[in-house]
Amino acid sequence: MAASWVNNLKKLQEKDLRIRTLDAKLSMIPKEKLALKSRATENLAKVEKAKKNILDLELQLKKSENMINNYKETIRKLETQSNMVKKNTEYQSMLQSIADLKNKIGDEEVFGIEMLDKIDEAKKSYRDIAENVKFENASLKSEFMDLEKLAQDIRNE
Repeated sequence: MAASWVNNLKKLQEKDLRIRTLDAKLSMIPKEKLALKSRATENLAKVEKAKKNILDLELQLKKSENMINNYKETIRKLETQSNMVKKNTEYQSMLQSIADLKNKIGDEEVFGIEMLDKIDEAKKSYRDIAENVKFENASLKSEFMDLEKLAQDIRNE
């Protein structure tokens, strides 16, 4: 008879221990879900950062193109003015200014080519990051759903 009482107590303790274990698991699930959401948010921030990098590079390229256009306009004005100049020194000065501007145009064109290369690299990087984030976020979503199911299973048990 005493053995029956001990066995019942032992079973009750096992059930109590199981309940504590399930409660502990259940209490950890919201933290884990929050961590998954945080990782997903970080992933989206990576994509946005890569996208912003492309936009910044394209803006630098546009500024360079505008500088080239401004230099060309200034050259055109100087060439027009040089036809009206009577003094040789002023004419030589204008020709030197035109040559300097043409050098600046060359520098800006080189910079523009470098920017195009950087933009291509940034777009490739963006595609890679976006693809990785898409894959990882799908995995995170799956983990999140698994946690939801686990929480429900624990509650049911």
